[in-house]
Amino acid sequence: MLADTPVPRTSCRLDDAEIPAAWRAKFPSGADIIRKAVELRSDASLYPDRRLLRRRECEFEIFRSVELAIELPNITAGFTSVDGFIARAQTLLHDARPGPDDRSSCTLAKSSSRSDWCEGTQFAHQPVSEDGKTPAFLFPSIAAYYEA
Repeated sequence: MLADTPVPRTSCRLDDAEIPAAWRAKFPSGADIIRKAVELRSDASLYPDRRLLRRRECEFEIFRSVELAIELPNITAGFTSVDGFIARAQTLLHDARPGPDDRSSCTLAKSSSRSDWCEGTQFAHQPVSEDGKTPAFLFPSIAAYYEA
């Protein structure tokens, strides 16, 4: 391999220096994490389903890297009360972690925009199914769901 040829990344884990300062001040959105995952590992040559799975793995590695960089100093500094510890833990569990719709929707949108998938034909994004439920996606479509 030539000296100027970059070595492909095998992991999406970010070193401290790779985490944008803005992400340290305000935890990144799911869309921000998706953009970074696409930047680090486009996987454009993979079939859409494999690309989707690899991107989700990459997103989680990025998420954990940022979470560790932000929260580990708070944890190692310790707490002066049980209430302080519980409040921090609740913040981590409820606020910082992206919900399934945020991450999955962004990932599917990014993956489908680089493939021949067509919303409404190959998948449905947040369709309303029985009893007003709204799953993140249905494959291949809401019509196929009701025909089954």
